[in-house]
Amino acid sequence: MSTILIVEDDQALAASVKQLIESWNHAVQHAESAEQAFTMITAFRPDLILTDIGLPGITGLEALAGMAERCDSPIVVMTANADSDKRTDAMLLGAKELIGKPLDPKILEETLRTLLAPPA
Repeated sequence: MSTILIVEDDQALAASVKQLIESWNHAVQHAESAEQAFTMITAFRPDLILTDIGLPGITGLEALAGMAERCDSPIVVMTANADSDKRTDAMLLGAKELIGKPLDPKILEETLRTLLAPPA
């Protein structure tokens, strides 16, 4: 079982994504801000981070470098605006994938499966 950290300030969205990911037999932790995520990353070392790009305080893009410094787990960015500039910026700052909102459960599941798979 993998541990996934969801960084999302929308409580309803975070709860539904948490429930979905738990149904795939992963443990899930939730942070409401990048600052809270930094503390949680250090405390429990998630296997994957799923972060919103539009967070209060430090934004998701600004937080990517900080998250990447704290652990080498893959980071997936969620955004309602998945244009090519944001995708490029997110990848340059350490994201492994960028997925659009509203989240498609099949895309999310495949993304997690691919990024959490043991190296061949």
